[in-house]
Amino acid sequence: MITGPAMLAAATCGHAHARFPQVTLPPPATICSQLEGRRRVDRRVRIIIALMETEFHREILLGEMARLVNLSPSRFHHLFKAETGTPPYQYLKALRMERARELLETTFLSVKQVMASAGLNNKSHFVKDFKKAYGMTPTLYRRALGAGREPENRAVSSDTK
Repeated sequence: MITGPAMLAAATCGHAHARFPQVTLPPPATICSQLEGRRRVDRRVRIIIALMETEFHREILLGEMARLVNLSPSRFHHLFKAETGTPPYQYLKALRMERARELLETTFLSVKQVMASAGLNNKSHFVKDFKKAYGMTPTLYRRALGAGREPENRAVSSDTK
């Protein structure tokens, strides 16, 4: 069995792998725009971004991310933030919020189902984080869509805690 960066490389080059199924989910626009126009992003960071984009629905620990690219957790955190302008967990949260927003716009799933599909398990944190990212709760966001109004599309903040 292939493990570590080789497994992620296989997942990102189109080869099917049971643990890392291909999921089409673009990164949040705010983070993409931060990466555009910059020098090439470090290969180790790209590997972890690919992991986050395919495995956003499960818990991914900092130590696991660091091990996959053969770095200590603190060195990996520093590298990821230097390359993306955002810490790894905040990037992952932004992916999850983007996925939740997409599901609210395109499905009839309940808020609880959307939350679970986006890899979140605490409803109060989800509602608070969604409101911080998009200016309204998930329920109000969906109602605004149903009323024919375009919800205010705010970007997920990249401020650290």
